[in-house]
Amino acid sequence: PLLFSNMGASNSAEGGSVDDPAATPDDADYEAYDRVFRGEVDAQKNFREAFANDAKMLSELEGLVKELEGQRGDKEATTAEMRRLEDVARIQEARERKAHRAVTASATIEADAWFQQQVKEGRMAEAAAQAAKMIADEKRHEAAIAEAAKLEIRALAKAEAAARAKLFEVMAETTARGHAQVAGTSTPQVYMIGDFQGSRFAQGFHATEQPGVVVEDDLPPSPCSKDVPLPEMYQLLSVKVDATFEEIKKGYRKQALLWHPDKNRHRLEMATARFQKINDAFDILYDPKRRESYDSGQVTLPKHAKKLTGSGWASIPDEDDLALTAEGLKRKKQSWRTYVLMYGRIDDDPKDFVDDDNDPRAPQMKINLFWRFFGELAYDAREQAESDSWTREFMAKMWKDTPERWPKALELQQMTAVSQEEWKERRMVYNRRRQKLQIAIEMHEKYLAIPDREELEKARLQKKMDEAAISKTPKWNMLLDDQIRPKK
Repeated sequence: PLLFSNMGASNSAEGGSVDDPAATPDDADYEAYDRVFRGEVDAQKNFREAFANDAKMLSELEGLVKELEGQRGDKEATTAEMRRLEDVARIQEARERKAHRAVTASATIEADAWFQQQVKEGRMAEAAAQAAKMIADEKRHEAAIAEAAKLEIRALAKAEAAARAKLFEVMAETTARGHAQVAGTSTPQVYMIGDFQGSRFAQGFHATEQPGVVVEDDLPPSPCSKDVPLPEMYQLLSVKVDATFEEIKKGYRKQALLWHPDKNRHRLEMATARFQKINDAFDILYDPKRRESYDSGQVTLPKHAKKLTGSGWASIPDEDDLALTAEGLKRKKQSWRTYVLMYGRIDDDPKDFVDDDNDPRAPQMKINLFWRFFGELAYDAREQAESDSWTREFMAKMWKDTPERWPKALELQQMTAVSQEEWKERRMVYNRRRQKLQIAIEMHEKYLAIPDREELEKARLQKKMDEAAISKTPKWNMLLDDQIRPKK
């Protein structure tokens, strides 16, 4: 039907009817349409005036107006509800950003404190190493002086013993000649040194005692003798402490050939471990600086820590897929599926339940569910843990950039400023995640402390199943028991 009087009048003047579907609007009719859309013409008023005598048309008009107004009302209500949900989502995101900034600030402070402590310990260790080196150098110098003095004393003792023996021989020969002349014999008796020492002439003879002179058999053993245990690195290569670099190389080749795993199939595990130790010993003793550090008592540094992936990685959100391991990503997806399947929990507000990805609240809700589910998993890991390292083990299982260990003070001292800054960032991220996990664990403990929690959960789920007309199969009941029953 046409909605304005001028169109009706135009068609009537041409002999047509307003109900005639073949009536074709002209330019004036289109102009009338434009005036209606611009709000310059009251279409309903004109329609009623044009069809004042047609009750059927007026009745259809009233029905059409009511239907259009109802649709417009539903659309306006839907738009208002979407605006409300978007406002709720913005408020939740703002709260999450505020909490994230607070946790990051606390984690940064702790990371800075850890880094400063490592720097302080590194300086102390370096100073202690320098002091130990000086003491070792002094001891080596004193030992060298003492050894030189012993060698000099030993040489003097040998020379004096030789001179004394020569003197004894001369005196024995002289005494023998005198005895032969007295007895009138022409053959002189030659007394041996032992005979002379027992003669009456020798009883009055006393050699001048030299202070500090000791018999050679009473001298202390050489530092390289078998009585003094060798350090482990030298034992592995079967060389002495004062071995030359050429001797170290020969010792390494000999021991490596002896303990090579291919030649020790009958004791493969032991040979492999020994072969690795032999290689480590050669690397240390064949390097002058590392050998000096080892001889002075410094602890050899372990292998370098894992290299970082570069700057910018710390800005990735903790719940982002890029930061998670395969296990972490699996648990993240499971958190959303469990929430939708179980219609939330008894501590959730039914008005805030979200099960549609297109809902404006869905992204923030997924983040909240991520940490809630990770808090539950961390709680179970803590209860089943046998050591205090469960936190690091759990985080390494869920986040792929969790370091296997933290660098020691001396390692940080040898790093560049960029590497030190990256390790400080990694420590900050680790602390941030650990604090969030601790908060999530506390929230899960509050959930477990709800009185009659299991009965309330079963009653709530039973009501939801009845509302959704879900069949009560044994599989579903098993799923309910698995989700509600507390982890042992």
